[in-house]
Amino acid sequence: LTKLGEVAGGDYKLAQKYFNYGIGVMVAVLDTGLSSDLSKAGGELERAIAKDFTNSSTGTEDVHGHSSHVTCHIGGKTIGLAPRCELRVGKVLGDTGSGSSIGIRDGIQWAVDEFKKSTTAETLIISMSLGSSQNSTTIHNAVKEAVKTPGVIILASQGNSGGSNGPGQTPTERGGFPGSNP
Repeated sequence: LTKLGEVAGGDYKLAQKYFNYGIGVMVAVLDTGLSSDLSKAGGELERAIAKDFTNSSTGTEDVHGHSSHVTCHIGGKTIGLAPRCELRVGKVLGDTGSGSSIGIRDGIQWAVDEFKKSTTAETLIISMSLGSSQNSTTIHNAVKEAVKTPGVIILASQGNSGGSNGPGQTPTERGGFPGSNP
């Protein structure tokens, strides 16, 4: 979003053009799923493939709304910066908002597998807006393995558990997995 302000001066349509409308990019949002009613999330999607890694009784449905909101801002036809990107949504956080290391690992691997099957995507961006105060070797290894694939970029939040920095601490020093891991 910093680029949006710098490049387009806040002009949404100009920003879409700058980002080439997402052509050649696959974005995988690993979060709380995908709502069947995207009107609350602010947009509609031309195409998205969703998969549940939580064994939720609601399947891929996003009961929290967060993941759908993020997905629409990325690839929504009306508000997305990259409306022509290929979208994948992995529900790795269940209906209570929490998930398992195994589900997140499987979501990462699924995203990479989907990218490898694509005939048009040159770049895969995996977005994970999730966090834990505990390190997970399972997730860490999945991330390290995923980025070995050419074209894969992983964006992970850091410090999603809330709280504030201690005196003189940066968010990285405070911790917050997975974003604080190199």
